Amino acid sequence: MWDQAVTQARKVLEATCYEVCEEEDITGKRPASSLSLDDMLAAIERSSIKIPKSTPKIMRVLQLFGNLTTHDQREASSINENICTACMMMLDELFEWFDTTYCEGLRKKKTKTAASRKTALVKSASEFYEQLELNSPGLQKPLEELFNEAETLGIKLEWGSRSRSLKSNFSVTFPEDGNTDELKRNFNFGVLKSTGIFYNRSCERSLGRDYLRQLSAIIPNTEVRIHPNEFRNSIVQKNGDPVPLEWIVSRRKEWLQLVGDFLSKLKR
Repeated sequence: MWDQAVTQARKVLEATCYEVCEEEDITGKRPASSLSLDDMLAAIERSSIKIPKSTPKIMRVLQLFGNLTTHDQREASSINENICTACMMMLDELFEWFDTTYCEGLRKKKTKTAASRKTALVKSASEFYEQLELNSPGLQKPLEELFNEAETLGIKLEWGSRSRSLKSNFSVTFPEDGNTDELKRNFNFGVLKSTGIFYNRSCERSLGRDYLRQLSAIIPNTEVRIHPNEFRNSIVQKNGDPVPLEWIVSRRKEWLQLVGDFLSKLKR
């Protein structure tokens, strides 16, 4: 029982670190989805993010105890009620910072007028294509065509930190989640980074794994990587590296066909 609670705390830590790394774009050319928890923590520690001095230490403690319950130690677990209680208290502290300080700061930062939002979108697009040209020359036009075709399918296109995501324009309840409204979310078909790579996020449960298997089947030399934290499930190259955008663009008709078919399935 205590092991399960500590393992869950580690999963929450990993999801929190992923969100921070993705939002702050502090992982260099490697996408946050390809990093281990240790790599993400190191990136946060090296960054200039305004964060209480105690928070990275809390993160490291949760990582260390989480490793004891997540990885085979070849001996009986030493996690007891006292250790579990301490981890839960530290998790509360982490969540308090993330939810009330970090996320609230992002919400204030993103509260803009319609005109400034439009300016921000133009800037996001400009920065995306400028960096893309440096990393993958010649991809702007085919990607613009891909985005235009995706919009005709009713796909929601979202700008991120030098990235663009393709999502369903309606919320989906994942089968094993039950019919709970708060667990509904838009289905994410893929994230295209200006660093010239493609990856998936939030492809959880049987629904997400089914999509990833079909996606891997149409993109040669790829395979599905199932992560302990299903939020990070993704297709990757067979050598484990991220998928180059060129591979996606070269099969864009097949990919958009899959997306369209999957949209119809999600609506049923």
